[in-house]
Amino acid sequence: MTYSIIGILAGIILVITNRDVLWLTGSSKAAQIQRKYRSFLLAVLAYYITDALWGILDAHHLTSLQFIDTTLYFAAMAVLVLLWTRYVIAYLEANTAFDTMLWYGGWAFFGFEIIIIISNLFFPVMFWFDGSGVYHTAVLRHATLYVQILMFLLTSLYTFGITFKTKGKVWRTAEASWFKPGFDHLPFSRLFLSEPVGGPFPARRTARYFR
Repeated sequence: MTYSIIGILAGIILVITNRDVLWLTGSSKAAQIQRKYRSFLLAVLAYYITDALWGILDAHHLTSLQFIDTTLYFAAMAVLVLLWTRYVIAYLEANTAFDTMLWYGGWAFFGFEIIIIISNLFFPVMFWFDGSGVYHTAVLRHATLYVQILMFLLTSLYTFGITFKTKGKVWRTAEASWFKPGFDHLPFSRLFLSEPVGGPFPARRTARYFR
């Protein structure tokens, strides 16, 4: 149950700190961009909910439901990565080759992740639970993790580059880096705030982001 607290608190903080965006109204161009941010936040909230449920199910040893929840967890992560790339592109309005690459990259990651998730229902290519209910990750889980980290790193560097070149928009573009739509809410920011390896935690728990 202690595991779930981080996800629950993160979800509550997300709703409180972004209530103006979640209940956004209006049809201006700025409002349309903020709606993309809202879609991203809702995907992150879904991720937090599945993450919190995982701890509850784990505490009650409901392995079958854990498998379903973990599947939904990765599906939510695929969606939020896609929505995050869409928001960053709309917010920066740079119209560069990198924007095009990011757009296609977001869709490619989403499509590949969904294929892996569906395949994992039949073959353990991403994760599985053994007979004792212990959670294990497979090679494709780690591969997609590295792709996510690379996407976040490249986009962050690109954002700061745009910020440096457009001095009059420094604060506007800076918000589009990890510090607003990304690092505050992306699961990547909780990589080391999750299930640590070893210690007093059950053996099935690796780092939460490595689920």
